[in-house]
Amino acid sequence: MEDRRIEFGMSWADVAEEAKISIAHLRRIRTGHATLTPLAARKIEKGLRWKPGSVRDILAGQMARETGGPAETGSPVEIPVDIQLAGLPDWEAHLWQTPQLSVHQRRLLIEFIHDVQTRLDAAAR
Repeated sequence: MEDRRIEFGMSWADVAEEAKISIAHLRRIRTGHATLTPLAARKIEKGLRWKPGSVRDILAGQMARETGGPAETGSPVEIPVDIQLAGLPDWEAHLWQTPQLSVHQRRLLIEFIHDVQTRLDAAAR
């Protein structure tokens, strides 16, 4: 999991957010202090963009299955369901389609840019 996290430039907090589990629970799983349930394994696979069964394979000493992103979603990057690209400014739509960043990283970056724009607009008045 560590290599995969680093490959995507993700923090453990990013992985936990993508997996939709708490960082504390993810830490307990990683350190062997919590039972890895099939549901938690699948959430971690989603967070690390692995195909189903990858965590089981790793625990059995095998390699993880190839990434699931494009093959499972039909899109090169995951776009959250609450985002409608058609109605966004070009720069924002472009950032949502940046595969090098996790959904969490893209959301933070876009929120930051909106905040800076708001402050600049207020200062110009």
